[in-house]
Amino acid sequence: MASHDGVFAALDLRFRAALLELQHAYHHQSRGNEYEEAVRQLMASLVPPPYRVGTGLLDVDRVDGKQLDLVVHAPIPSILDQGSATVFPAEVILVAGEVKTNLADREDIERTAARLAAQVSGRCRLPFVIVAGRAEGHKPSWVADLVAAVGDRHPELWPAAFVLDGRPGGPAYAVLAVDVLTPLTAYDITGRQLTGVLTVNVDGMSPTSLLYLWLWAALDAQVSLPTLNYAFMRNTIAELTAKDPVSSLFRDRETGETTDLPVSFSLASLPASPVRIEPDESPELSVRPIAAQPELLETSRRVMLITLGGWVEQPDSWDETPWGGGLHTRSGHGFFEGMTQQQLLDAARVFWKFNPDSARWRDIDYAVVAHSGLTRAVIQIDRYVGPLWGRYGFRGRLVEDPELLSELVGKIVPRRQNPITTWN
Repeated sequence: MASHDGVFAALDLRFRAALLELQHAYHHQSRGNEYEEAVRQLMASLVPPPYRVGTGLLDVDRVDGKQLDLVVHAPIPSILDQGSATVFPAEVILVAGEVKTNLADREDIERTAARLAAQVSGRCRLPFVIVAGRAEGHKPSWVADLVAAVGDRHPELWPAAFVLDGRPGGPAYAVLAVDVLTPLTAYDITGRQLTGVLTVNVDGMSPTSLLYLWLWAALDAQVSLPTLNYAFMRNTIAELTAKDPVSSLFRDRETGETTDLPVSFSLASLPASPVRIEPDESPELSVRPIAAQPELLETSRRVMLITLGGWVEQPDSWDETPWGGGLHTRSGHGFFEGMTQQQLLDAARVFWKFNPDSARWRDIDYAVVAHSGLTRAVIQIDRYVGPLWGRYGFRGRLVEDPELLSELVGKIVPRRQNPITTWN
């Protein structure tokens, strides 16, 4: 196993040793619920307080609730105190999962995914994880098929699977769905952002590191609490995402082709690569702080919703002279915490596939910028520009009106495949 990060050396050894013990218990006919509880304890060691890892019923109708093997949630006793069985309303679930001693079939997984998707429609993607001691009789490609199917059929979910065989020489690998809007994004060596399914085995990246990275991304994309701002955690994630590319099997969502690629990961709230900003270039972006428990965006205004992925440092230039502008350049596109106002404007305002002359886009005065399922800023649109390369953009300025920011910023919006849409 590659030893690519000293931070996780001890934790990875502990994780693998615990899995060995679990597999030994499994071979001696230990009950499945003991295995599930042990996995929950291991997962809890990777989740920062005050978040908790437990099990309980998905609150479908409180009569025919679906049992969830794994739930990561915030401590909300007044909601969760339901007597003998813990009942989880969908809105308090941050991560849901299934635990299998042996991932032998997919029917139960698909049923759980379908019921979860039905409950979380309208909010940002719910991370859905499968943890298995083994996938007896199945190759990693079979697990990749399962993850791809869940992601394709249920865009409300962000699926991943971790097969962590604790036997000596047993396979350990992770399968992750990635695209431009997932909390954890992936790039090939050319900087192309990948859309599809990645399979990473233990030689490419240790299972603990990748599981930690996936869990952090899952939480960081949904909540904004001071407890998540640990310097150690954010520095560790930055270190992991800055590592040399890891060997991965990538299945392209559009073509279905599978290739062996060196891949780099990026957390959506961190830049994909180091960004150098001159001190006098532009003031840092200053917007209304996101509430600890943000609400769904609800507004009577007709606005344009623009969703930005993680930051990609990719210099670009274009000419807006035909529309009353001039030559423009930008250092990259996407979003990262601490970006300047100019970087945000340049990333959000150009160039998108829409037609401002169509009825759908008329009478829209504001563009709301979202990232990782939360709205981050508002831009007042002054005039449209384009077409350029068959796309359009606009010129405008960041809104500073406190009343408008309170209405539109810091709100939950569903993650979407289309990065630009209308909203009202």
